[in-house]
Amino acid sequence: PTLPFPPPHDCLLRNTINKLKKERCITPKLIFIRGGQDDASIFENFLIEEQDVDGSGLTSVMGFVSFLEDITQKVLEFIK
Repeated sequence: PTLPFPPPHDCLLRNTINKLKKERCITPKLIFIRGGQDDASIFENFLIEEQDVDGSGLTSVMGFVSFLEDITQKVLEFIK
């Protein structure tokens, strides 16, 4: 038996594919977080501290958290 190509619109295969397409989320979930107004923990939970930035195994390059701590310290020293 030969199968028609493309499959007819009213066949089980097309109906199953169309049903799955309707149920599937096409775009990722988007959350807006306004600094100082909204809870930023949703954003902060996805931050990754990369100690080994250059791949050498040494921490010769500063990661993001270390950078923020360094900036905070320098600002405090500057204010004094």
